[in-house]
Amino acid sequence: MTPLRIARKQKNLTQKALAQVVGVSQAHISMVESGSERASAQLAEKLVEVIGRKLITEEQVLYPERYQND
Repeated sequence: MTPLRIARKQKNLTQKALAQVVGVSQAHISMVESGSERASAQLAEKLVEVIGRKLITEEQVLYPERYQND
């Protein structure tokens, strides 16, 4: 599981709810979580603002493979 997915679930947010808050589609959040698409630096910053720095960092969003939790 990617750090973004773990943090989102800990925050009790759905992909759809998170997407609405940060201004992207649910499909985009899904692709970022699955690793099929990388988040931009701007999106990473927004995600960290919404989820909270205690749960996730920009680096974890931008480079999930470094923090992958299978």
